[in-house]
Amino acid sequence: MEKTQVKKILGISYRIFELIVVLLITALIFAVRFSLFISHDRVEYIDTWEMVLIAMAWLLFVSVPLLIVYIISFFRSLSFRTVLHKIIFGEHILNIVLWFLFYFMLPKAEPITAAMMENHYLSHQHEMRDLVEYTRSCLEDSTGIDFQMRNGEVVELGVNRLWEAGAFWDKEGESQRDSVLNIVGITKAEFDNIQSKMKAAGIIGINTYRKGYMLESYLSYAWYGSTNYVYVLNDSKVEDKEFSGRYDKLWLNDSVSFVNMRNMTGHTFPDRDEFIKKHPQQ
Repeated sequence: MEKTQVKKILGISYRIFELIVVLLITALIFAVRFSLFISHDRVEYIDTWEMVLIAMAWLLFVSVPLLIVYIISFFRSLSFRTVLHKIIFGEHILNIVLWFLFYFMLPKAEPITAAMMENHYLSHQHEMRDLVEYTRSCLEDSTGIDFQMRNGEVVELGVNRLWEAGAFWDKEGESQRDSVLNIVGITKAEFDNIQSKMKAAGIIGINTYRKGYMLESYLSYAWYGSTNYVYVLNDSKVEDKEFSGRYDKLWLNDSVSFVNMRNMTGHTFPDRDEFIKKHPQQ
């Protein structure tokens, strides 16, 4: 085989490889939007892409060569010399359009501030305490429930007993959900009442135990991107307050604190310093 033929075959093979890489990016855009994580707002969409970039950074030996091929293919496709160049260029444009289309299709999100959480707690503290007391009264001893909602959809429902593996509802029907709840003694009517009390308290999630190792309850206030802003209601006054750790924790008083449950790309309280001046943390 002549060198020119080998060179031609290698060139065609590389063009096909370029097209495959570009198509993989297209598949990734769809996966981020609809499969890997269901983005509920624009902030969460950006958070998800940040996590993708972090994952790519962990796999530099794979991601860097592919990224180089992707960038080179874009500039090479601008020549429009062949039909394949035009196809690859069109796929690049499609990727750009899809990314921004999916972004603008999602609703905007309002940042959650400590002041917002303080005002909500002061106006709903009795309903929040009532929610915790009622939920615990429905649970059997040494059992707990973790129930989270977002935009009216159940994103998590799990129960467990002390020192035993938990059970989770995989959203395959009410009968399966009810069987999970029955593990900790919660009936369908009681679960409906818990949801009603959550609505009255302006809360979208609860994580609490009855006579277990947890001496506090976690009530979800709102989501901002991939960050869940949560009230921590302690059963009694806390003498030794925690301030460090993975999450930001701001104490409103000796038994109530605000926490932002975030991952590596989460968000903090924008008014953190102002809140600390108003409510000294020591």
